[in-house]
Amino acid sequence: MDTIDEVIEQYVLDQANHPLKLDEFIKSKRRFIASIMDLGENYKDLWSVRFAKIVRKHNLTVAKSQVDWGVLTIAFFEHLSKNQSVTPSEASSTKNTTTTNNTTPKLKEGDYKKFDAMYQSLNRNTFWTLSTGTVVEDKVKELAMKLSNEHPSHSMILDTSDPVWLEYFTKSELKEIEDEKKVTLSELPKSMQTYLDCYNGLKTLDELWNEHTKHSLHPIRDADLYWVHSSVRNVLEILMHGLHKKFKTQADYMKRACGEYVSKASSTRVNLDRSLAALSRRKIGTKTDILFTTEYLLFGTVEAGKISDVNSTKTLYEAGMKLPKNLKDMLYDLVQECPSQLINIKTYGIIISGMLIY
Repeated sequence: MDTIDEVIEQYVLDQANHPLKLDEFIKSKRRFIASIMDLGENYKDLWSVRFAKIVRKHNLTVAKSQVDWGVLTIAFFEHLSKNQSVTPSEASSTKNTTTTNNTTPKLKEGDYKKFDAMYQSLNRNTFWTLSTGTVVEDKVKELAMKLSNEHPSHSMILDTSDPVWLEYFTKSELKEIEDEKKVTLSELPKSMQTYLDCYNGLKTLDELWNEHTKHSLHPIRDADLYWVHSSVRNVLEILMHGLHKKFKTQADYMKRACGEYVSKASSTRVNLDRSLAALSRRKIGTKTDILFTTEYLLFGTVEAGKISDVNSTKTLYEAGMKLPKNLKDMLYDLVQECPSQLINIKTYGIIISGMLIY
């Protein structure tokens, strides 16, 4: 197999590829790139630098282009689904990864039939018709039936930030979808912001700990502030005892800080077809890092990773597939509890990638 530099070199020296554009190279070699991508790598910067290095080596120039990195996302998911033989021990030893199986399964003929049957069962009178006349659900089905690997569209989920939708909607249509009943995030309560501001300018662990001990909060009367205060204490204790130096993966940290939870909503979904006629062991729901929950209902979830890289393949998988499906399962459960509020119910998801939150 050719080395990375050889593949790039062959491409840039082929006159048929001139004028050279990074965007065209990524599209042309997306399957090769996907086959050697590692979980956690910043593939945007990495391949930009690799391409530029070979171009400079031959004193060539690159024409400006807008790179559609979404083609790599799709290619990577497809590659993962064809290579799911990695064992948990191999996954845990991989740098900056956990034992989470960040793969999307290959679809079988029965999957397409099941999806089509689900789609046909929907009430077309409730379908969403945009101002342009485009029917959203029809476009979701169009994409879902073309893909060979699982995608959020197979769960009737549409993420407007996924570049694949630009082939099915115009930018103005995606803007219309995004703006529909858009949720405005509230500012932090003044009392909480005031509390957090107390730590501004403090640089040592001793300074932070001394500030922390000045506050006495009631777990019931000051429930929200108490939660923040406790979270600060947990992090400080991890840092002061040097436990973070022993964490090799995100799983190590989450188990020490708050444990790993199983979503009751996703467990319900995967067990819907379970019956006494063919009784099998109950399937476990999707594991998640943090759940926002009351005693009976789930309202949101958090997926976290150690590395500050929103372009990592782990982040892409959790933000693009795992988290949206979890949120939809939660939404389904909430609607069953209060069907009259179908349009108003919202679930919330957060991705933490090192020091980045989105």
